[in-house]
Amino acid sequence: MRPAVAIVFVLCGCGRSDVVDDAPPIAAPAPITTCASTCTTSPASIDTPMQTTDDGKPLHWATCAGCVRVSFDATLSPSEALTLLAAVKDWQRAAGERLCLKLDQKSSAGLISSEEQRIHVARASTQSPAVPVTTVTFDAKTARLKQALVEFGDSVPLDRQLVAGLGRALGLATGQDMVSAVTSRPEGLTTPGRADLASLRAMYGTTPWCTGR
Repeated sequence: MRPAVAIVFVLCGCGRSDVVDDAPPIAAPAPITTCASTCTTSPASIDTPMQTTDDGKPLHWATCAGCVRVSFDATLSPSEALTLLAAVKDWQRAAGERLCLKLDQKSSAGLISSEEQRIHVARASTQSPAVPVTTVTFDAKTARLKQALVEFGDSVPLDRQLVAGLGRALGLATGQDMVSAVTSRPEGLTTPGRADLASLRAMYGTTPWCTGR
């Protein structure tokens, strides 16, 4: 099955950056060799809707495949990389430990089509600096997310862009103002909202909705 690609419009430095993570380490689940994760419907307790396939399956990361690697491009400045670190920590706390997000400590090359379990964050191209987007690639049959690209511009505060972009990369669709950070408005929450937390805990809580085998 050829992976499907969805492009979502989120919101209308220089040099190589290193990041120091002072947060307590989160247990990294070892990938299961024969990992399969699929579900046909979203949980009933979803507050911020999930992105779905054409036939209604919710897009999700396979927790049985180990941590989702979050990488960033060398064009990010040290301060931008630290803002990204804070956003990753916020989403990790919102999702719970079943969904493991692991931020690279140094900048990385961009995505290649064969990679899985990776989110990459980069500055938008000069052709469209004011149109940050999140592009997700997924398996149309199982709805399993494979990779995501979060691109940001300069017209909106970075913390606002990253919280919305990473929320999209985790599978969330557009939510409601003041209860979700995943909205298209330039103004809004700069950390995950209570609706985002409810949705991610429903997907990745104590008993994950999309089970891995």
